[in-house]
Amino acid sequence: MKTSSFYTLRQVSDLTGLSEFTLRGWEGRYSAFRPRRTETGRRKYSSQDLQRAFLLRELTSLGYRIGDIADLSNSSLEQKLDGMVLNNENKKIDQSVDVESIMKFVLLQDWLQLKKYFRKCIQKNDPIFVIEGII
Repeated sequence: MKTSSFYTLRQVSDLTGLSEFTLRGWEGRYSAFRPRRTETGRRKYSSQDLQRAFLLRELTSLGYRIGDIADLSNSSLEQKLDGMVLNNENKKIDQSVDVESIMKFVLLQDWLQLKKYFRKCIQKNDPIFVIEGII
């Protein structure tokens, strides 16, 4: 696991599943990111940028337009995502555990969000179901 506080464009792409083209486009057109640059001009994304990429990916996959959410803070993006999850809770047929979300929180070492996620899973499902979903 990466211990540095900065990530390359390729690493952010690999971790989030977003293409490098998409990340550069969101940065250039919508100012969704403002990565630092090395002396040679290569992008250096922070942990907050990585978290932001995950949040933007999730929200755009749920139907939000990037232009409508690109300028929001990470906490506002999290609130929108939490609201979507709560609003869609009763609409979901498959109540399975989302291992991708768990891995995201672990990669970001975001233990608070991981704890919140597990709480939500356990409230919706039997704890044994949650554990089996991870295994």
